[in-house]
Amino acid sequence: MVDEQKNEEKEAKNAELIISGERRIYPRIALTVPVKYSIVKEAVPSETEQDELLQKGMENINSDKYNTTQTVNISTGGLLITTDDIINPKTTLHLTMYIPLPGIACNCSILGEVVRCEKTEKGYNTGIKFIKIIHHNLNKYKYATLKDILNIDGPKFRMD
Repeated sequence: MVDEQKNEEKEAKNAELIISGERRIYPRIALTVPVKYSIVKEAVPSETEQDELLQKGMENINSDKYNTTQTVNISTGGLLITTDDIINPKTTLHLTMYIPLPGIACNCSILGEVVRCEKTEKGYNTGIKFIKIIHHNLNKYKYATLKDILNIDGPKFRMD
């Protein structure tokens, strides 16, 4: 037992901090949650079209004109989902999902642009860049970026 502890201490002293070569602006969080999505435009929308396309997406969800999938990962700039079919880059999707993170759990309605779609063994990995997000809890609706949603400020502790 003592020898094991000494070995662990020695390994800890000789340990290296390995930093990933991640160069993304928005690091990814591995988060798997169900997603409903529909194609709302075969091109990137203008700023004036965004609210109309969010509304169209909600109508698709309410009338069962949507597909279901799940996320692979998520960041403040976008998300990666799995899809059965190829979705062309620059296509605009409306997505809805529930983010179950403690303290900020919320339903999100998202307008996103497909930036890539890559074949996998089980379908496609489709990368989506956020254009606009509405998150809501109960009857509170708010336009936000995922950066706002994921920005958790915990309680401030003072050590006097």
